[in-house]
Amino acid sequence: MKRLLSLFLVACTALSLSACSSEKSVENNPIFKDFYKAFEVKTEKVDDPFIDCYDISFPKNPWDMQLFDNKIFIGAGDYDRNTGCVDLKYYDVKKDEMCFAGSVGSEQICNFYLYDNAIYTVSIDPVEWGVGEYYKYEKGNDRFDIYTVLPQNIHCYDMIKFDNKYFFSGSVLNNETSSMIMYIDEKDIDSGRRQNTKDIWLYNGDEKIDPLECIRVYDLFEFKGKLYAWHYLGIREEFFVYNKAKMRFEMCEDGETLIPVLKQRKAGESYSHISHDFSYAGHYCFINQGMKYTDDLKKYKTVNVGKGYIIRDAIERDGYLYLLASKKISDKKYQTAVFLTTDLKKCTKMCYFTADSYMISFEYCKGVLLFGEGGLDGSELKSIGNIYKVNLKNRK
Repeated sequence: MKRLLSLFLVACTALSLSACSSEKSVENNPIFKDFYKAFEVKTEKVDDPFIDCYDISFPKNPWDMQLFDNKIFIGAGDYDRNTGCVDLKYYDVKKDEMCFAGSVGSEQICNFYLYDNAIYTVSIDPVEWGVGEYYKYEKGNDRFDIYTVLPQNIHCYDMIKFDNKYFFSGSVLNNETSSMIMYIDEKDIDSGRRQNTKDIWLYNGDEKIDPLECIRVYDLFEFKGKLYAWHYLGIREEFFVYNKAKMRFEMCEDGETLIPVLKQRKAGESYSHISHDFSYAGHYCFINQGMKYTDDLKKYKTVNVGKGYIIRDAIERDGYLYLLASKKISDKKYQTAVFLTTDLKKCTKMCYFTADSYMISFEYCKGVLLFGEGGLDGSELKSIGNIYKVNLKNRK
């Protein structure tokens, strides 16, 4: 799952996007072009790509899938158990095979990011203590190159491009001189040198917040032309908005009602603190034990696709939003379904199938839907981590 899946669609205006979505018909959507009614699909197992990486099932969860250059990249790992470096894998749609894209010094990869015709990810739990890194895929050597951007931070939780800068958020390494947010100019993104990073501090009014008091900034997101940061640790949780003129993040009242919902992810299927969020049709959307959206960062609504279903991922194609949802239908079976929406209100079921567990991530490329099977912490279900494909071209 991703910020979202390449869905980091930064909205134009709410009015224009809403107008566009209202003109779209379900029948003309780009993935299910011959849709008439929901149909059951047959899945084909592609691989269990992380079976040789972990002795237990939970770290094999394919936390995110992201399409880039006809390749679908897959995240994995376990933030909590210190399970070692993640081997990054991708499914090559053209070759119809799973490929290795190198090991990185993070014990969990949760989100991929698409910026400027490149794909990135970050080290939310570095193997080396006190090194916050980001990784960029290089086509030439078919590997992710490593860049150190937060050398005094334990974690690098999130990244976002805003105002021709790449912002990174993390957690400090018990060091009063280390900020939780840094940025690197667009022109320096391929250097990753420490001297090119700039510290950005958090403020409450005109008072600079002690980094040891406000240790972790988990999420960065853009909404309606503003850049926000969300902090959570223990009894304190706050939203901050970026003040470009003063080059700092300032505490704001926006988002106060969202914090209890965002915090739910701590008790969810993943230990990860990373939320899966994106902009769609003028709304800020986030997936966390279901999907919710807001147009003012104050009140939120829940996307409902049907009784018992939990939305776990989403992808956008040509203005259409596809939702991955699942529900338990027996002690040992889940039904997974793909729904389609253009307004977050009416959701149409497009296809479905059953499996031993729920699907936690999905992607689409050239007539192929790819799904990753997830599972709860503590479960030793052998199928966790399996990757399945559905070839829609073969549909009769």
